[in-house]
Amino acid sequence: MSWHLASSEGGFNWWVLAGFLAFLVILIILARVDLRWSQKRERELPCVAKRLGLDFQPDPDAALAFQWCMIDDAFSRGDNRYAENIFRGTINGFPVVAFDHHHEAQDTDKHLHHYYDSVLIVILPKGIKAIEVLPESLATTLSQPLGMEDINFESVEFSKAFCVRAQNKRAAYDVCNPQVMEYLLAHPQVRFWIKTDALFMISNLLSAEEIETNLQHLIEIRSRLPEYLFTKV
Repeated sequence: MSWHLASSEGGFNWWVLAGFLAFLVILIILARVDLRWSQKRERELPCVAKRLGLDFQPDPDAALAFQWCMIDDAFSRGDNRYAENIFRGTINGFPVVAFDHHHEAQDTDKHLHHYYDSVLIVILPKGIKAIEVLPESLATTLSQPLGMEDINFESVEFSKAFCVRAQNKRAAYDVCNPQVMEYLLAHPQVRFWIKTDALFMISNLLSAEEIETNLQHLIEIRSRLPEYLFTKV
């Protein structure tokens, strides 16, 4: 009789114990990796803010989270909503604000979970009808917002690479002008939204390096927007 057979007939099953211990070790390793990532990010955020010439505030600010809650419906979910690790200032003359957005919610077993997102905003001088520009591969995984329609462009290359949805077709053409399309085709991973007076990106929590890179992408897009968008009545 083999050891495995004996254990299945009432003896202690060492394979079950080994599997549990292996699972526990994996959880510990993942927790340590996550802790190191968080510690590295915490150290680097002030450095990125300084490099970009922005003020940095690590402390929570519920008022700031409330101020920008209108740019995404997700910001009305959960409880104890606040912003932290806040960047404020201007880059190339354009006002920006970026922060980690926190909210908490209970699951079906009443366990409390904390959720964090990265929010990067270039503040616009005037509101524009809602527009979203997503890589085509990402757009297929997200539902289409109410009141938004898919906008087609003459550029086949751009239309294959990006999905543009907007409330106003004319505004979409103004935003996705040839200069913006050229930049996006050179950076096909970039995505952004415009709603009211914000050109923004929301993502799962980004590293300090990713925050810097994506803020620079948003600034490059903003610099390519025609100024008549913000001056015409």
